[in-house]
Amino acid sequence: MTARVIGPNIQWLKAVPLLILTGLLTILALGALTGAHSTQAPARNALFDFFQRLSPADHDPSENFHIIAIDEASLAKAGPWPWPRTVLAEIVETAAAAGAKAVILAEPMDTPDPLSPETIGEFWLEGASDDALAQQLARLPRTNQVLARSFSGVDGAIAVSLNALSSEINAAPLSRVSADTAPWLTFEGARAGFVALPIAIAQYPVDPDLMASAEPAIASLTPYPDGLIRSATILWSWNDAPTPSLALKAAFLALGETALTASADPTSAASEGSLIRTMQITDTALAIDPAQQFRLHLPKRIQTPATSAARFLGGAGSNRQVEGAVVIIGRASDLGPTLQTSRGPVSPAEMHSLIASQIAAGISLQRPQWTGYAEALATMLLGAAAIMFAQRLQFWQAAAFASALAILLIVGAFTAFASADLLLDPLPAAAALFVGALSVAGGRSLGGALRDDSVRGAFQDSLPNPALKDLASQGARAFDGVKRDITVLACELRFADEDIEALGDSPDEAVKVLAAA
Repeated sequence: MTARVIGPNIQWLKAVPLLILTGLLTILALGALTGAHSTQAPARNALFDFFQRLSPADHDPSENFHIIAIDEASLAKAGPWPWPRTVLAEIVETAAAAGAKAVILAEPMDTPDPLSPETIGEFWLEGASDDALAQQLARLPRTNQVLARSFSGVDGAIAVSLNALSSEINAAPLSRVSADTAPWLTFEGARAGFVALPIAIAQYPVDPDLMASAEPAIASLTPYPDGLIRSATILWSWNDAPTPSLALKAAFLALGETALTASADPTSAASEGSLIRTMQITDTALAIDPAQQFRLHLPKRIQTPATSAARFLGGAGSNRQVEGAVVIIGRASDLGPTLQTSRGPVSPAEMHSLIASQIAAGISLQRPQWTGYAEALATMLLGAAAIMFAQRLQFWQAAAFASALAILLIVGAFTAFASADLLLDPLPAAAALFVGALSVAGGRSLGGALRDDSVRGAFQDSLPNPALKDLASQGARAFDGVKRDITVLACELRFADEDIEALGDSPDEAVKVLAAA
């Protein structure tokens, strides 16, 4: 005789934790895919900064560049800033006479000279009745013309658009640019001959004479959301024409190159045109990320050799230190803007020299488009593997397992960074390991604790004390924390007296016979 007790079917509840884990892994994988090239990734940016400190770039800005710093000593000699451009012209001429290979003026030239005669006459003496003073101002040479003449004996460039158009690097608008507008630039792989380049806008029109003597170059540098400079746009659209950044122009001058080949990505395009994938100078191809940025790889020594501008005013010295170097003129960080990097603060002139040095050395950090897909796939696969392995492990074993694999992922990413200049993000896959391993192992440990304590205690309190003592006296293992199947048979037998007498000599004998059956 068999008695069977049937309760509610709750087997489907066992699938709920697995569904939750799968959802979490999917969220991690989608985040890795959609945010693979976003600047809004503080953990990933911090990891790449750490990689750069462990393995700095192998280039030295002192080999090709020299800073002429407008500092406190310069102000003491030439007066407070801003200076008239005639003073800047003197510095350019002195640097050229000292043997500089090229001179770049990093201070923006797309603003009026506040101390030029025309500016004084237009803004400061407007409405004045002193005709004699106005005639005297008209006889003074235009400061832009003086500065333009100073570049006649040396190759050079001037900065325009010092400030970024947008505060967020990924939000920079793009412009449709044709390759035919720049004879020094060749486009390869561009659909219909057009590419999409970030837009730079000058604050005011640049003086034509100045543009004819020194090539305009875009000086905009946009920080990441945390305020650090980690990448830079090196090819812009300005006045609907391709225009180099100040750093790219400095690298051109240092290498003696005059041509650039930009290769478009056939699989990635904006409505304005194809997106640039690489830029080639000499035999080196520089990787450009989907945001049209060139990623920085800072060297071990970020300080560029610098000389006070006071030495270039009034014939203060021989200045042989700039011989053969590309000179960048700009304010020191204590007088002008300060840019923050993962290695410390620098002035804009120093930042341009660091970027130009990296371009000239042909060092290019790469984070191709496929990295997002690879990281998303690794997140799902490793998370699923962690769930399967964690089924057989205790909590501390699962934690050690996830930690060991996460460390291996980070070491592998660093190896790719140091040996191949490849930026791989191991953090989503590492997070998936911990989510899969610790969730399963932790949930099983918690369930075991509930079975051993709460459930067992509830069962113990539900039995009468005589029954508990009887089970304990018989050596029953009902309370040792092990789940066991228990068969409980309870029935009530009713027989007629004549049937019981037929089965045995006494009712007790009859019950034993039935029980044995």
